[in-house]
Amino acid sequence: MIRYLSFIVVFCLILSIETTIGPGSRKSSTRSTEKVTTTPSPSVRSTPPPSPSSYQTLSPAKTNVLQRNLVEENTNPQSILENYQSYCSKCLETREFNNPTLVYITPWNSHGYDIAKIFTKKFDYISPVWFNIKRTDFEKYTINGIHDIDQKWIETLKEKNSNVHIVPRVIFEQWSTDDIHALFQSENEKQQLALTFEKFLNEYTNLFDGYVLELLVQFRGASKPMLNHIISDIAEHVHQVEYNGKKKEIILAIPPYEELFNKDDFEMLFEHLDGFSVMTYDFPNREPGPIAPLEWVKMTMEKFVMPEDETPIKVFLGLNFYGYRYDRVDSSEKNEQKQQFGMKSIIGQDYIEFLRKSHHKSMIVYDPRSQEHATVIHGQPTKQQPNPIPETIIFYPSLKSIYKRLELATKLNVGIAIWDGGQGTFIDTFWRKSFIGDLRRARKDSDDDNQWTIIYNGKTHQFLYVWLQGICIKIDKHADLMIIEDATGQAEIQNCSRLLNALSINEGDYTMVAGKLLNTTSSDHIIVEGFKIQPFKTSSKHELSWPFEVVDISQRVYHST
Repeated sequence: MIRYLSFIVVFCLILSIETTIGPGSRKSSTRSTEKVTTTPSPSVRSTPPPSPSSYQTLSPAKTNVLQRNLVEENTNPQSILENYQSYCSKCLETREFNNPTLVYITPWNSHGYDIAKIFTKKFDYISPVWFNIKRTDFEKYTINGIHDIDQKWIETLKEKNSNVHIVPRVIFEQWSTDDIHALFQSENEKQQLALTFEKFLNEYTNLFDGYVLELLVQFRGASKPMLNHIISDIAEHVHQVEYNGKKKEIILAIPPYEELFNKDDFEMLFEHLDGFSVMTYDFPNREPGPIAPLEWVKMTMEKFVMPEDETPIKVFLGLNFYGYRYDRVDSSEKNEQKQQFGMKSIIGQDYIEFLRKSHHKSMIVYDPRSQEHATVIHGQPTKQQPNPIPETIIFYPSLKSIYKRLELATKLNVGIAIWDGGQGTFIDTFWRKSFIGDLRRARKDSDDDNQWTIIYNGKTHQFLYVWLQGICIKIDKHADLMIIEDATGQAEIQNCSRLLNALSINEGDYTMVAGKLLNTTSSDHIIVEGFKIQPFKTSSKHELSWPFEVVDISQRVYHST
C-alpha cells in the first residue's frame, strides 16, 4: 500500500489544517467490550515524558510516512507533536491515490485555502463552501454568498492544475414551509429554480465547473419522487452550460441514512448526476465513540455500487478531518450514575493544543473494531471507584485510520471526499437528550444567536438541537403541529407534515422527536421544529428507560481494560 503514502501525508500530518464538522447525529449504538491496543499509560512509564518545549516540530521531509514508521497502531503524543507539519515535500507533484478526490474548503477556516494551493495537483474537485439558495418571491430564486468568491484564488488553482474542477457547494437552508410547498407543487417553480443554477454558471462560467448540491437533509420528509425530479431538473440545466468544450458537472451530497437517500434513489439519479459525495462520518453514538467505524463505512458505501462497466467513477467516500472531544461532567459525587460527557467538535489546531498541554497524562488508544484512534485522559481511581471512567476522550483522525479508509476506497473502486466542514448547521453542535422541563431553563445570548445555553451543576453547555420523548397528547393538522408531554412538561412540535412517520402517529402514542429548539418562553410549553418523529409501537420499554438515558450517558467507554 505504499502508493497511498504521499496522499496520506498531505492531510494527516498537517493536523493544523482548520476543519469543522459535517452533518450527522450522534445517537444510539451498542458495543461489546473488546481489548484494544494502547500506548503505555503515563502511570507505567519508566521516565517522565518530555515537556512540550522539548519537542522539535519537524519541517517538510523528503521521505514518506511509511519510511518514517508513522502509520502505526501504536502512536503517542510526542510523535504527533513532532511530525504534524512534516509532509513529504517530494510528493507535491505526484498522484499516488488514482481515484477521484474532492476536498471541501470553508471561508471560516482560511488555512484551507493555502492547503488547496499547495496540494492542488492532488485534487480533481475543490468545493468552496460559499453559497446558499433561497426563494425570494413568486417563481424567483437567488444564490447568496457571492461576497465570498475569491477569484484570484481560483485562478491560482487553475494555473497550478488545469484539470481541477471548482464546484462550489450550494445549500438549501432556512426555507420556510410556504416556500417548500410552492416549489413542490408548481412545475414552473421547479423550472425557475433549475434555471437559476444555469444562469449563475453562465455568469461565472470561467470560474466554476459545476456545483455540489446539499438539500436532502433540509428537505427530509418530502416526497422522494418529487425531490429526485427537482434534482434531475437542476442537473439537466447545469449540463446545458459548456465552457471550452466541457460540460459543467453536478455532485449530490448524500447523508448516510436510508430514510434520506437509499439504493433506489441512487439508481434513479445515477444517469443524471456526475457524482455522489457520501457523508460516511458521524456514526450514531449514544456515548463517546468512533466517528466513522470502518465496517459501518464499508456497509454504507456498498449500498451505492456502480455498474461494473461504468467509467468514470462517480461515488466518493467521505473522510472526516475533524474530531470530537468528550469531557466528563460530574453531576453528583454521591450518584455516579449521573456522570455524563459533554461533547464538542474539534479541529486540528484544537487537537494539537490539547496534546501540548496534556501530553504528560494522555494515552492514545487504538480500537481494532472501528479502526480509529482515541486520545484518553483517565480519571483518578478512588476506593469507591477503583476503575474510573476517563476525564477526557478525543476521537480525531490519525494516519492509520485514514490509511485504512484509503485502502477501502481503492478496494471499492470509489473516490474520496475530504470534509472540511460546512454542511450547514444541521449538526454544528450536539443533540441534547433532555427532559422537556429542563429545557425551559435554556437561554440565548441574543435574538440573532442560534445557539442555546443551559447550566447544569454549575457548568455551561451549548447546543442547538434536542432529542425528546413523550406521549403525544394533541395533533393539529390544520396548524401543522403536535404536542408531546413527559413528566416534566410539554413541547409543541412544528412542521410535522414534512416528516416521515408523522401521519402514522395518534394521540396517546409514545413518541420520539428530534429537532431544533425554537422557543422556551411560551406560557405553557417549549417549541421545537421537528426534524424526525418516530412513534414506538411498544412504548413501555422505551418509556421506562428514557429517564435513565437522559441522566446517564452509559459508562461503557473506550479505554484500556
